[in-house]
Amino acid sequence: MTPEQFAEFTKRYIPEPNTGCWLWIGMYGTGGYGRFRMNGKTYAAHRVSYEHFIGPIPEGLTIDHVLARGCGNTSCVNPDHLEAVTSATNTMRGSSPTAKNARKLTCFAGHPFGGYNLRVTSDGVRVCRVCKRLRRRKSEHYGKGRPRGERHKNSKLNDATVRAIRERRASGDRIVDIARELGLHRDTIGRVIHGIRWKHVPLAATTETPTATGGER
Repeated sequence: MTPEQFAEFTKRYIPEPNTGCWLWIGMYGTGGYGRFRMNGKTYAAHRVSYEHFIGPIPEGLTIDHVLARGCGNTSCVNPDHLEAVTSATNTMRGSSPTAKNARKLTCFAGHPFGGYNLRVTSDGVRVCRVCKRLRRRKSEHYGKGRPRGERHKNSKLNDATVRAIRERRASGDRIVDIARELGLHRDTIGRVIHGIRWKHVPLAATTETPTATGGER
């Protein structure tokens, strides 16, 4: 930055005595960050300040307004309030839901996020193994006592009809014809025939096995 450019830069911020921030009063961009134009291009004002007063920004790093130094104002260009950090560190220091959750030491149930109990997914989501195991057990328990087949209040079939459907298919009847007669969707009939639905009713030895998604219609 030339002396003339620096003189223009200093005209575009005012010191705030309580926080020590240098508040940008020039052009603004997305997120409330100041913008400064020089050499025919527009730059983030806080990055210009950092590079002028401190030095080049290391490759791969971004500039954080350090809350621990009393600054959380994106319009501030005081170099004493700026620090070059990784994007992950910058996010962690923020106040977004992602940052708040990332700083938590326990899950919502109070289990510690650490050691064997912590699993991190490929997209960075932290998973509590204890909670996951408890949810799986609850799901399995619920499934065991859940009404199935003709005992379910919304069932349109019964065990005898299911056996008849499978026998008709085994004898050569088309799925679409069986579905039309029973007033059901052909996909429903297909799942019954192949044991995807009504699993508790044993498949006959002659029942066909699906060879492709959707099967014969």
